[in-house]
Amino acid sequence: MAQVYEEPKNFPARPDKTIDWLGKSRDDWKSKTRATKAELKVAKQAQKRARQSRQEWKEEYRKLQRQLAAVMAEKDKENLNLKTKVQELERENEDLKKKYLLRLMTKK
Repeated sequence: MAQVYEEPKNFPARPDKTIDWLGKSRDDWKSKTRATKAELKVAKQAQKRARQSRQEWKEEYRKLQRQLAAVMAEKDKENLNLKTKVQELERENEDLKKKYLLRLMTKK
């Protein structure tokens, strides 16, 4: 019996072209991977900067809120003092009016 040699169908006809194609495919894959890694690195750095900036703005906001609260408390206190002074001056004005009217009445 003579054996007939059949070429397997899953092997390409030209191994040199297949090797070139595999090399090019690998190189393309590597360059895409490098590009993606570079993009990812840039995105991560941007995210880190944004997170840090956000944290700094939050701290600045809290600091300004505390300053605002202190100024408002001081102004409220000042406002209360001024209201008290106004009331005292109004009372004094009323007393002076009464004294003036009494003088006018007694002079007649």
